[in-house]
Amino acid sequence: MRSLKRDIAAFACALAFVAEIPIAAAQDADANATGARSKVFVTGSNIPTIDGETAVPVQIITREDIQRANIQTAAELAQTISANTSYGNFTENQGFAFATSPGLAAASLRGLTAQRTLVLVNGRRIANYALAGTVTDLNVIPVAAIERVEVLKDGASAIYGSDAIGGVINFIMQDEFRGLNATAQYSSPQHTGGWSDHFNVTAGYGSLAD
Repeated sequence: MRSLKRDIAAFACALAFVAEIPIAAAQDADANATGARSKVFVTGSNIPTIDGETAVPVQIITREDIQRANIQTAAELAQTISANTSYGNFTENQGFAFATSPGLAAASLRGLTAQRTLVLVNGRRIANYALAGTVTDLNVIPVAAIERVEVLKDGASAIYGSDAIGGVINFIMQDEFRGLNATAQYSSPQHTGGWSDHFNVTAGYGSLAD
């Protein structure tokens, strides 16, 4: 009697498994029929993984965050990163104070100097500042075209080299923009020597996909 019950239970499980196969096949067919696609964005030279798999999470600054803080330059944006310390970096005014680096603005993650902080644009290296060796000038990055910023605050020298010991700041630019966007900022402090003005204009039409 017990053996008969086991046989009936096994037969019922087999029927349930066979009935499940056409349902799963039908679901796959529906997904293929609708043409569902998922986009994957690769922004670095390493294999991308989800945030939970990495030992050190990546800080992401979105375009909405940039607009909410009224940030006008990439150098101002770098100043909002908690790991960017005053030691070893350059602001625009500091750059003009040194004859060897006029107008330079550079970040210094974890206080390891600008020479040890790697700056990328869309996951790629850009030309260094001509008068300061391996330092990247943040002033060459138009903030109006930034989509988001990914900041790796831990060292990444094993992936990128010795210039990434302090960390990596990866600027992701907009891949498509339609319309006109303009911003302006003027600062005039009480004492002379610290005034600045910034203008950003972005314009685009059409579609890159078309």
